Amino acid sequence: MFRKLRIKFIATATLTIALILTFFLVLMNSIVYTQTEGNIHTVLSILTKNEGELPITDEIKESLTEKNIQEGIVYNFQYFSVREKENDYAISLTNVQSLTEAEVKSFLPNVLKKQETYGSITHKGRYFTYQVSQSTTGKLLVFFETTNYIRERDTLLQVSIWLALASLLLLILLFTLISRIVIRPFIKNY
Repeated sequence: MFRKLRIKFIATATLTIALILTFFLVLMNSIVYTQTEGNIHTVLSILTKNEGELPITDEIKESLTEKNIQEGIVYNFQYFSVREKENDYAISLTNVQSLTEAEVKSFLPNVLKKQETYGSITHKGRYFTYQVSQSTTGKLLVFFETTNYIRERDTLLQVSIWLALASLLLLILLFTLISRIVIRPFIKNY
């Protein structure tokens, strides 16, 4: 009887802590996901508004600062644009390294086939998020390399899961050790 009571105490305490840890894990990772997606979307919107270029004006600096994007990091952004012209594409690769026009043309049909205005692709271990816009001169696709954003987000998720599991295991051990003390008054009254 007391063994069942002890097991119920351990199970209830473990379940409660697991729910709390899960809540904070989901909350923290959701906030980081939302922030990084907002930052990526802001950069893509600026690129689209400026025809695939990122001029560093006071207005753009202010817009990026509002999104917690540091001014100095802007100079390290890797991006490129593609303008659709009838049956051909004008590709501007001046702000991206280690990417050729042939590589862009190889994955471009897959992007256009999706018919999305916003999406992501992976190319040779690099992540690019893109935005498609339509103008009077044709379709404009801007691509922003988001590898660092995605890897940092994934690392945070992995670390937070491991920390939550380690915390839960330590708490189960602690609950097991103190459960005898907790049920001692019930044993004395029995």
